[in-house]
Amino acid sequence: MIPTENTHRLPAAAPEAAHPENGAGAAALAAASAEIAFLRKEHDKRAAELELARLELSFQSKQMQKRANELRLANRELVLQNRTKEARAAELIIANEELAYENEEKERRAAELVVANEELVLQNHEKEKRAAELRIANIDLAWENSEKEARAAELHLANEELAFQNQEKEKRAAELVQAVAELEAFAYVSSHDLQEPLRKILLWIDQVDPRAGEAGIEKNERLMGRIARAAGHMRQLILDLYTYSRLNVGALHFEPTGIESLLGDVQSELAGAIAASGAVIETGPMCTADIVRPQFRQLLHRLLSNALLFTTPERTPLIRVSSVIEGGEAAGADGPGGRCILTVSDNGIGFDSSQADRIFKVFQRLHSADAYAGTGIGLAIVKKVAEAHGGTVQAAGTPGEGAVFTVSFPATRGGLSAGGQQLSLNAEARLP
Repeated sequence: MIPTENTHRLPAAAPEAAHPENGAGAAALAAASAEIAFLRKEHDKRAAELELARLELSFQSKQMQKRANELRLANRELVLQNRTKEARAAELIIANEELAYENEEKERRAAELVVANEELVLQNHEKEKRAAELRIANIDLAWENSEKEARAAELHLANEELAFQNQEKEKRAAELVQAVAELEAFAYVSSHDLQEPLRKILLWIDQVDPRAGEAGIEKNERLMGRIARAAGHMRQLILDLYTYSRLNVGALHFEPTGIESLLGDVQSELAGAIAASGAVIETGPMCTADIVRPQFRQLLHRLLSNALLFTTPERTPLIRVSSVIEGGEAAGADGPGGRCILTVSDNGIGFDSSQADRIFKVFQRLHSADAYAGTGIGLAIVKKVAEAHGGTVQAAGTPGEGAVFTVSFPATRGGLSAGGQQLSLNAEARLP
């Protein structure tokens, strides 16, 4: 407790101290006052220190209260953790019981697994035994399959051979049908066309009178002219028959050829007939194609001869010839494909387009032999040459205006030689 001012109050000075003679008492009083002042300073110092101690104690009390609060919170958390631990312990007891049960189940399963393993070992032995048997069976099966494949390959080859033979048979059958038709036509021409000029020759020979005088010379000359023309017609008929029959003989040899050069050769051969008729031949674009040169020369020869034959006196004969590649570029030995389209048109007497198929048959004529010379074989040769080149020929006409013949065939062959027929078309040179 801090001493108060009254507690340290000194007793009042005695009245005798005011007298000079009381100097010793005054000095003592001064000393006592100084000591009192010193004590007061010490008292104030102790009061300040006590205030600081009080403030520090208050701060420490607050800190202790804060620590007490934190301790209460920690205690509560500890209680909560203890409860959680107890719950976890209870769960762990249950888990241990469950684990014990699972261990018992595992031991039971292990015992069952031991039995299953023993059974599996037995099954594996059986499987190995079956695998060995299966390997043997597979070896046997592989051998049987190889035998089957060999038989299948042989059968495939046999089927291909059979298919080829069937194709050949069908081809030969078609050729046989065509040959029979041609044979029938030959029989017809032998019995009719060949006999007709021969009959006329014999008739006119009987009318020739070698004993006739000068008056009968003109008649005999006229008869001899008729006989010569009939003999020439018969000879031409025989040559055309020979040419047509030779279309099925030999091997074809295709080579790239400019059709323009062949047309020039044909014009040279027909120069006399062209000059006699006054015909004008115009040529358009000309292409190069893989063809059999002798055959194609004969095709051009027959088409031009046909155009020169069926002219009309009303106008100058005009024949136009052109050939172009369609579906590809210009053909050559190694060139791309496409089809060569050859067109020969004229302004002659024409024909009814309904008869277009008929004119390509052997010995079929739209006009009598007396009106227009010819054997009825020329256009049949054109058709056969076009087919030998893997192509077709078509005809269109208008009576009194003219006709157009169009030949279409592959421009290239992928090779210059191919199996087929070869025709020697210089028939006159080969006949005796």
